[in-house]
Order: sequence, then structure tokens, then C-alpha cells
Amino acid sequence: MSSPRDGGPARARSRPLRVRTRLVPPRPPRITERERPLPQDEPPLPQRLVHQLLAAAGREREAAREQARARSGAERERYARLAADVAAALHELRGCLAADGTPEAGSVPLRAVTRRFAAALAQAGVQVDDPRGSPYADVARRVDVGYAPPASDTTDLIVSRTVRPGVLLHDGTRVHRAQVLLEARPHDPAPEPPHASPDLPHSPPDVPRASPEPPHPPAEPPRSEVEARPDPKARPAIEDT
Repeated sequence: MSSPRDGGPARARSRPLRVRTRLVPPRPPRITERERPLPQDEPPLPQRLVHQLLAAAGREREAAREQARARSGAERERYARLAADVAAALHELRGCLAADGTPEAGSVPLRAVTRRFAAALAQAGVQVDDPRGSPYADVARRVDVGYAPPASDTTDLIVSRTVRPGVLLHDGTRVHRAQVLLEARPHDPAPEPPHASPDLPHSPPDVPRASPEPPHPPAEPPRSEVEARPDPKARPAIEDT
């Protein structure tokens, strides 16, 4: 029987076989100038980096505001165009009803539509400027004149017809001015002076005269004087002889 000293099979079973493996460390990645370009100048300061970040954020916010303004401007333009079209339709309806004059059964629907158009514009805050019949001097700043008679003095001109009414939005923005036609103001005829008769001489105008006062009756004398004064018309008394 073999002993442990002579390296028999028993010793081989008591110790496991060790296999020595050599671990190869991984190779470090190769860094080239193309993969990692090195800055030629000094690295930026932290303050500069913060400024660049804030500037980029500000540009993004400004771009968002510009888009919002563009959308709002487009919506406002559509709103103004709609208000102008409704105001023009309302002006035409009022002109048709004014030319008709008599309220017939056929004009009842037109009057109802006119009232609804006017109510819709009032609820939206839209004002319709129709200066018909107004003096031109009062509305000259807010109208466009399509026709005006040759007159040296504009104070004698009035608005005879409104071709297109002016439209103002709820915030006071004027969509467009009113387009009008002008005419001369009609003057009242002066009263004719009274004509004198050719046969009679020209008499001066009547001057009111004071009425003559009635004559005052003479004052009565005292009673004693009346009794003492003889009456000339009285007959003398006949004395009995």
C-alpha cells in the first residue's frame, strides 16, 4: 500500500487540481482627435455657460410668443373682416327698409333679420358709424368723401348718403372709415319784403300812438256858491200885488 509520502493515488485525490488562468486586462479605448476633438482655446467660464443657457431659453420663449402673436393676429383679422361684412349687410337692409317706407307683410322678415344683426353687433361690442345727415365739419376726420359739390366753404356741406358705414371694434380699433357723399346744405328762403302800392305814396310804417286821455270834468264849485249864483234860465217869480 502506498503511503502519502511517495505521492500515490491517495494524495492525488486529497488535493484538487488547480488550473492557473491568466486574466488579460481589457485594452483601454483608443481616443483619437476625430472622436474627441480638443478645444483649441481655453474652456469657457461657468458664467459664460450660464449666460449661453439663459440666452437659448430666452430665444425659445420669444419664438413661442411670436407664434402666439401670429395666431392671435390671424384670429383678429378674421373677426374684423366678419364684423365689417355684417355691418355692411345691416346697412343695406336698413336702406331697403327705408326705401320701402310702408311696413308691409313682406318686410317683416327683413325687419327681424335687421334687428338680429344689430343685436349681434352690439353684443360683440362692434359700433357701426353711419353719419348720414350730419354736417361734414363734424365728421370730416372719420369719413372718406366719394363726391362733394364744388363749394368754397365746407361748413355748408352735409352728408347726403352713406355708401359704406364705418366699423369700430370693441377696443376702439377702426376697421375702416365711412365712405360718404356730400351735398350743399339747403337754405331756408328769406321772407319777401312787403310791396308798396304804386298808386299810393309810400307811407311810413305805422307807429303806435298813445290813446288820448278823456277830458276831466270841471270841478264843482262849493255848494254855497251854487245856491248864491242865479240861474239864467230860471224865470223870475211873479210877486202878488
